[in-house]
Amino acid sequence: MFKKQNLLYFLFNLRITSNLLDNKMIIRQANKKDLNQLVTLEKDFLIATQKMLNPKFKVFDEATSKSEFLKKIKDNDCLILVAEKKKKIIAFSVNEINKAQLNKRLINEGKISGIFVSKYYRKKGISSLLLKDSIKWFKSKRCTYLQLNVFKNNPAKDIYKKWGFDEFSIHMKKSL
Repeated sequence: MFKKQNLLYFLFNLRITSNLLDNKMIIRQANKKDLNQLVTLEKDFLIATQKMLNPKFKVFDEATSKSEFLKKIKDNDCLILVAEKKKKIIAFSVNEINKAQLNKRLINEGKISGIFVSKYYRKKGISSLLLKDSIKWFKSKRCTYLQLNVFKNNPAKDIYKKWGFDEFSIHMKKSL
């Protein structure tokens, strides 16, 4: 079931975009029925990601992925958007709100924890549409900042910079 707060927001802000390969595409909130398609699309995302990583780091586990998506779909501080064309999910973004401390007060900080577009649909502005709707949602939740993580050799870094994101910190990892 949809989170009422997010559903109401997106009933008023549903975006229908035409001329994407001469067909209509919609951006909407994900639901439980989308789980299998989301997991399949995330697997493609993580296979591409794996090529950018040290091979000793495993990045995909389908059972974990499905349960994580379900948990996020139910969470009021999370919004998963999907771009759908002919009932097929071609892209998604996972948006979360975290509490952070700034000058001794608690603020809402938005985080795009994943954004991915199927290979065939890239460079058509879909990720920008997902970002635009994500930002609307973050603003409605009174977020002060928006962050995302990206691997250092991910070509998507260029679009994130175009969107106004600046490099902020370095995340390091060690296998145990």
